[in-house]
Amino acid sequence: MTGIVRFARLIKNVTSAIDQPLFEIRAWTDSEVALAWINIGASRWKNFVANRVAEVVTYLPAISWGHVDTHLNPADLISRGMIPEQLKDNKLWWVGPPWNTKSGHDTASKQLNTSQQQQINRYYPNLQKMLRVTARMLRFRCRESRQTTTLTPKELNRALEVYQKHGQQQHYYDELQRLHQHKDVKRQSTLFQPKPFLDERVLLRVDGRIEQSNLQYDTKHPLLLPRNSILTFLVLHRDHIMHHHCGPQTLLAVSRRRFWIIRGPSVARKVYRQCIVCARAKPAPIYQQMGQLPADRVQPHPPFLITGVDYAGPVSIVGRGARGGVPSKGYIALFVCFSTKAVHLEAVSDLSTSAFLAAFTRFSSRYGLSAKMFSDNATNFRDASKQRQELYRLINSANHNQLVANFLADKGVVWNFIPARSPHHR
Repeated sequence: MTGIVRFARLIKNVTSAIDQPLFEIRAWTDSEVALAWINIGASRWKNFVANRVAEVVTYLPAISWGHVDTHLNPADLISRGMIPEQLKDNKLWWVGPPWNTKSGHDTASKQLNTSQQQQINRYYPNLQKMLRVTARMLRFRCRESRQTTTLTPKELNRALEVYQKHGQQQHYYDELQRLHQHKDVKRQSTLFQPKPFLDERVLLRVDGRIEQSNLQYDTKHPLLLPRNSILTFLVLHRDHIMHHHCGPQTLLAVSRRRFWIIRGPSVARKVYRQCIVCARAKPAPIYQQMGQLPADRVQPHPPFLITGVDYAGPVSIVGRGARGGVPSKGYIALFVCFSTKAVHLEAVSDLSTSAFLAAFTRFSSRYGLSAKMFSDNATNFRDASKQRQELYRLINSANHNQLVANFLADKGVVWNFIPARSPHHR
């Protein structure tokens, strides 16, 4: 960091000595830690680093600093020691880092773009603000758009297109070159599965299988966005807020109406987790502690020795032997074994005590008499439909309970009601 401070002071002295307007100044360093300090700002660091970062940014803003690999840094030749005979024929010392001039794509420019993205994220926290500022700047190129002070949707789309092209060229340069040459994307590429193609604006789009549908063109062929682009984060952040802080799955579905994000589920989850409003509003789940299971449920017994009974329905029942018969309303009696969880179903013709006792007689004739019978008190039927209320009145009828209890008592069967709102007793 001390070397960067001295370098920034040297830049200030040289620019003041030249006394000529300079269009742009770029500075390079091989220290990624120092670059991170500069990009984040002086407010987060302690005094030693904060004072030096503030001085460096005063002389040269953070967006003008970039990273160069240590093997491509000419300053390292002197710091590591090199005799004059070796410097005489050293191309790195006299020419500089060997950037790939044919493609115009180099490591330093990648790092510079990352630094620019961090600055954009810092000064433009939302997509609309960034697009409006960019659209104002693009007005200097298009004179016809200066007729009104209000930005048009066409200008905002043009600004968005600038960031789309920049992000695709930065992350998918090789794929773009192959598609320009009418070649397929390499199998090792992350874009091999989406099968991209170039549209009339030279943007990467996904080739889907819904070309014959009536959907919009952006939905049938969404634009490709890299997962690490600042534009991707801002698009997802905007959709997350516009759709009332939706979850990651809904956020991904909304974004795919226009954009196809590489590894979209992980990026959507990241945006959702970084939302402060969602983190504060998300309540901590409360899990109810269940009570101990009754002894009748955990001890082994013969099948249907201890049985639970409940009603289901109403259902439509058509009698046998009646051709073209009219369906009548009926119910289903469910008998569940507490030990084996076996289930037996019996049809009940109507909501009467005699019909239930007939169903119980058929059940006991098949499996034998139960020692204990359990049923609920039908509190879940109180606020239900008319048919459910009829069933509730039957089960809670004193006459019905008395007749059933007497019938079962004669056969040696004990009838029990489980406590209200305690399904673990079944």
